[in-house]
Amino acid sequence: MFALTNLLLMQPMGVNLNSTKMADINIQDLATLSPSAIDSNYYGLVFESNGDTNKVVFEDAVAQANANNGCVCLQEATLTIATADVLQLNSTPLTIVAAQGAGTAIEVISASLQIDFNTTAYATNTTITLISSGATDPQADNSIDATVARIGRFRNRHTSGASATATQLIENADLLVTVETGDPTAGDSDITVSVLYRVITL
Repeated sequence: MFALTNLLLMQPMGVNLNSTKMADINIQDLATLSPSAIDSNYYGLVFESNGDTNKVVFEDAVAQANANNGCVCLQEATLTIATADVLQLNSTPLTIVAAQGAGTAIEVISASLQIDFNTTAYATNTTITLISSGATDPQADNSIDATVARIGRFRNRHTSGASATATQLIENADLLVTVETGDPTAGDSDITVSVLYRVITL
C-alpha cells in the first residue's frame, strides 16, 4: 500500500532504472507538467516502509492511491466534430470515451456543447446525445439547431418511467456521441462536446 505523497515523478528517457544513477534520470516537478503531458512514459518511485524502492507507471500509481483512499475520480474528455462528421453522426457515431474494461461502466456526470456557428443551421435530426454503445437510452442530450454561436449544457436523461427493458449504463462499452433518429439534413458548423464522467465498478 502507498499514498500519492510517496511518489517521485520521473521520466526514464530510455535508461535502465535498475542499473542507472539517479543523476541520469530526468526528474520532473509534477506541478510544472500539464495533465495531458503525464502519460505511460512517466514512472513513480514508490518508497516502501521496509526501505525498498519500486518503479510504477505513474497512471497506475495514481489509480492505486485513489483506490486506497476511497477516491471517486472525475475525468474529462473533449471531442471536436467537423461539419462533415456532424452530418453523418447518426449513421457513424463517434467515441468520446473508450470502454474502460470488464466490470466497469462510464457514467456521465455533466456535459456541454459548443457550436461554432457558420452560416447554416443543422436541420431535421438535431438532438445530439451521449449514449453508451449498445444501450437503448442515452445518458444526456442537447440540440444542435442553433442559429448563433453558443455554449450550453446537456440535459441529463434517466430510465425512470422508461420502458421496462430500457438500458443506459453498459459494462465495458464506449461512450458515444450521436444524433437521434437519422443524420442531419443541413448545417455547416463545427461542434465541440465536453464531458465530465466517472468510471464505476459493477
